[in-house]
Amino acid sequence: MKTRFSTSRIQGGFSLFEMLLVVSLIGIMTAIVVPTMTSHSQYEAARNRRNAQEMTAICASAQVAGLNLVIPGDLEATVRNILTGGAPSDGIFKGQRFRASGMKEADAMKALSYLQLQGSSLFYQAGTM
Repeated sequence: MKTRFSTSRIQGGFSLFEMLLVVSLIGIMTAIVVPTMTSHSQYEAARNRRNAQEMTAICASAQVAGLNLVIPGDLEATVRNILTGGAPSDGIFKGQRFRASGMKEADAMKALSYLQLQGSSLFYQAGTM
């Protein structure tokens, strides 16, 4: 007597591969979504610090080249001066333009809280906000 086995078996549940696929897709979606949900203020503060550092570097480079962009006692005017820029009239950097190209005035003004004037020098203050 021959016994026949049924070849059509109904299986319940998911295979290991299907479970791994779902878990990995959830992980990938989480990796994409979580950074976009971080605080916008952190992003803006980092951008403002970067702009302040850039303006400080431009101002220091211009001073070394013989061009003083600092207006003593007036931080806002100094920042506008850095945005406009200028070129030394003599020396090896004669004609070289020093300015914050591509930075909008509104973005530069938001960086004021990270800048400080001391005499005729501009300094970056990281801890200020």
